[in-house]
Amino acid sequence: MPKHFCELVLQARPDLSVQDITALLVSLTNLSLSCYPDKLEYVDQILGFAHGKIKEYGDKLSHVITTTILPSAHDFI
Repeated sequence: MPKHFCELVLQARPDLSVQDITALLVSLTNLSLSCYPDKLEYVDQILGFAHGKIKEYGDKLSHVITTTILPSAHDFI
C-alpha cells in the first residue's frame, strides 16, 4: 500500500527533488508506524522505494559528473 501511494505521488509530481521525496518518505514512515505499528512490511516497502529512488538519483548524478564535469582521456593528448 505505501509503495503504491509513493508511485502515485511521484507520477503526479515528477518535479519533486530528492530532498522533497526523502521528506515525504520520512513522513509516510512515521504515519505508517503510528497507524499500523504491527505492519512493519509497510516500512519495508517505503525503505525499498527510498533505496530505489536514491540509487536512481545517484546513477543520474554519476552520469552527469562523468559526461559534463570529468574530462575525457583524449582531452589530455
